[in-house]
Amino acid sequence: MKKIKTGNIEELLPEEKKGWAIGYNVAEPFKTDLFGLKWAVYKKGEKKDQLVAPEGKTVTFLISGKFKNTFFDDKGNIIQECVMENQGDYIYYDKNIMHTWEALEDSIIFALRWPAK
Repeated sequence: MKKIKTGNIEELLPEEKKGWAIGYNVAEPFKTDLFGLKWAVYKKGEKKDQLVAPEGKTVTFLISGKFKNTFFDDKGNIIQECVMENQGDYIYYDKNIMHTWEALEDSIIFALRWPAK
């Protein structure tokens, strides 16, 4: 039997999943290694200071608010800061680029990463 599922993405996301609604680390029917989809709601001042370097390409879109990503070289030096402040602004980055992020205002973002890890 084919499935049809409806719902609300914010109700779907447990806190420990950090906004990833589809991907390798979520439950069926949304589990896949092909891509990851993130819907995240952040309060002003929330940030991730720990450097992360995803294994996939990523594009992040701003739905609302003001959001900053800071990118680093392999030695931990800042190479670029990008601020999204208009609805629809996006940041694309290749795999294995270290970065941090910060919500400069209450923000909602939508990110797509491929492959999922």
